[in-house]
Amino acid sequence: MIENLQRHTFRENEKLLLDANIWLFAFGDATFKYNNKNSGIYLSLLNKMANSKICICLPIISEFINRCMDVQWKRWKIEKNPLHNDKKYFRNDPDFERTAKEIAQDTEEILNMVKCHCDSTFDDAKAREFLNEFIARELDFNDIIIKDICKSNDLILVTDDGDFKNCSDITILTANSKSLR
Repeated sequence: MIENLQRHTFRENEKLLLDANIWLFAFGDATFKYNNKNSGIYLSLLNKMANSKICICLPIISEFINRCMDVQWKRWKIEKNPLHNDKKYFRNDPDFERTAKEIAQDTEEILNMVKCHCDSTFDDAKAREFLNEFIARELDFNDIIIKDICKSNDLILVTDDGDFKNCSDITILTANSKSLR
């Protein structure tokens, strides 16, 4: 079920899993905020969500960190090393340590906001199930894991990711107009 985030009334015991894009709007580089017309909607509703139980999982933390680092690496590459396409060069540059510390601080702020941590139970059968879903091309692999975490923990997913529009087995809150059609 997909619901318009702007019409949703947040309840105290409601469990919300905020997708990486929501955290990127709030804590990521300014390009995340300005390149998405809906970022202001999510940011303005974060305070209303605070009464709910905001949750996080490792795939979302990983995606947040990797996307933040990717933006900084691309900026570093343009400014300092346009010939290097290997991120290992960036990891060996003094700029990397500063960038990593900034991203770690942002991640700490996120972790301070969340009220529960949840992850998927993982075994061979579930891995094969995820791979079959991945082959069907409906979601990327991380999104399949996030969907499973929502199902397993009875969480509502707050996301701007349009890829989730066909996930009828979890509740999704979004401001993404394509998903709301």
